[in-house]
Amino acid sequence: MFSALFSYFFPKELPKEEPKEEPKEEPKEEPKEELKEEPKEEPKEEPKEEPKEEPSQEPSQEPSQEPSQEPSQESSQKLEKYLLELFNKSNRGIEYEELEQLLKNAYEESPIYTLKCIAHIRDKNERDLSKKCYRWMQQNCEDQLIKNMELFIHKYGSWDDFVYLPLESKASNYCMKLMCRQLTVDLENMKTGNAVSYLAKLIPSEKSKAYNHTGFNAGLAKMMELHCVNLRKTYLTPLRKYISEMEQSECIQNNFKIKLDYSVDEMMEILSNSHYNDICCVEKF
Repeated sequence: MFSALFSYFFPKELPKEEPKEEPKEEPKEEPKEELKEEPKEEPKEEPKEEPKEEPSQEPSQEPSQEPSQEPSQESSQKLEKYLLELFNKSNRGIEYEELEQLLKNAYEESPIYTLKCIAHIRDKNERDLSKKCYRWMQQNCEDQLIKNMELFIHKYGSWDDFVYLPLESKASNYCMKLMCRQLTVDLENMKTGNAVSYLAKLIPSEKSKAYNHTGFNAGLAKMMELHCVNLRKTYLTPLRKYISEMEQSECIQNNFKIKLDYSVDEMMEILSNSHYNDICCVEKF
């Protein structure tokens, strides 16, 4: 009985447990983890990084640097020629035709430095030469003259620098408007005992025979809605008397050296001085 029971239980349990546990666990775990991780990571990272960085840097840097350096050298060479020629040759005795050509060439190169050069000419007390420059500006770049007229009057020159401009031109009319405003201010300052400008002494009289004087006086009186006689009695005569009473002798000193062969560095040092920083240039006129 015991052997029959032993043979009945043991041979049947051993073969049933071994084949069921081993084949089910091993093939399911190994192929799923190894095959999915390796092919997904390697091909995605390598081809994206390398081709994008190299071609984008090389063509963008090279063409942007080369053309920016060349025009600066050409502009400096031009300034050495025409603007320097105007700076050195604009002296007393120069013919208007030659001065006109010098101004034209220099203005085509650098309008702002040409305007500074004109201010420097007047700053040297070259009155007749500066009047020729103003006449050229009125004919070729009138808006530039109007834009800087107050600076030319108060800082570098005088009121009578623009009396000889063509009557009824934009520049001449603008000069008369400035004079009308200044005469009104001077008359009020005279009544209160304050300082006045020298404008009344510089306005031409109605009987003057000099060029443009009679017409300028008549145009100024008309703009102030006065007759020439009333302009003289109300403004000019009392202001001139007031100026002569307060006037003191002044010695005008010219600190500029007479030189005809400035170098480019010497010229740019003068024109780049802060004394001429107020000069402005109208880009579109």
